[in-house]
Amino acid sequence: MSIVRSYDNFIVWVPSVDAAIFASQSLEVAHDGVTREDSTGAFSTPVSRYEGDYLTVPHSGPEGRIVRFAVKASRNAPGAGPDTAIDDISAQLYLTPRYLVV
Repeated sequence: MSIVRSYDNFIVWVPSVDAAIFASQSLEVAHDGVTREDSTGAFSTPVSRYEGDYLTVPHSGPEGRIVRFAVKASRNAPGAGPDTAIDDISAQLYLTPRYLVV
């Protein structure tokens, strides 16, 4: 005895593995955590794993030093393999001064 079934409106996909930044979505590194948009861009969630320090901006000090930031997205973990692909990336730095009041 064989059973035959028919399905309408059936969708199949392979869920994407965890990514640092999903394609065409945003990642925010702040002083207190890291969040990113999901693959659809519908909502932001904390990243599942983050290595390194959160973002802090040193003050210029009495010397008036210049602070510079570099942003680079890589398809591999640092030191884990070659970084042969170049992706379009846009970055913005927003600074909210936080002062210690004595």
